Amino acid sequence: MKPDAFCGFNEAVIILLFISFFFGIIIYIVTRVGESVLVRKGLVDGHKEVFESVVNDPDRLNEVATDVFYERVKDRYEVEREFVEDNLLDFYRMIASTVLRSRLGLSRTLMGMYIFCRGLLLVFPTLSVIYILFPTQYPVLHLLSLCTLLFGVFFIGYTTFKRYYVLYLITDYASIQSDPS
Repeated sequence: MKPDAFCGFNEAVIILLFISFFFGIIIYIVTRVGESVLVRKGLVDGHKEVFESVVNDPDRLNEVATDVFYERVKDRYEVEREFVEDNLLDFYRMIASTVLRSRLGLSRTLMGMYIFCRGLLLVFPTLSVIYILFPTQYPVLHLLSLCTLLFGVFFIGYTTFKRYYVLYLITDYASIQSDPS
C-alpha cells in the first residue's frame, strides 16, 4: 500500500467512526424518547413500574431481600418503612442515582445491555424498510425474515434485561448501603 492510500484509509476510518458515533447517539435519543412516550401512554412499563412490581412481588424478590432493601432505604433516608412502601416510586430515582454513582454493581452492566437491545429495536425495522425500498442482490423475504427474527430476539432481551436491571439495582443498593467504602 502506498503512503497516500494509507492516509486516505485512516481518514475514512475516522470519518466512519464519527458517523457511527452520531448515529448511535441519534438512535439512543429516539429510542429513549419513544420509550418514554410509550410509558406515559401505558403501553409498556417503565423502570419505576418494574421496580415497584419487583419489590412488591414475593415471587421475584424473596421476603428476606425485600426486608433488607427496605431497611437500607429506611436507614439511609431516616423514614419509616410504611412511608417507603407508600412512596416507592419516589424513591426509585434516588436509589438508582446512588447505585449508578458507585463503582460497584452489576446493574450498570445490565442497564447497558438493556439500552443496546432497545436501540436495536429501532434498527431492525429501519433496515427492513430500507431493504423493501432499495432491494439488494439477496432475496427481500430472507432479509425481512432475518430482521424479524433478530427483532424478536432483541425484544426478548429488552424486556429481560429491564427486569434483571431492576432486580440487580435493588441488590446493588442493599450491598452498597451495607458496605460504605
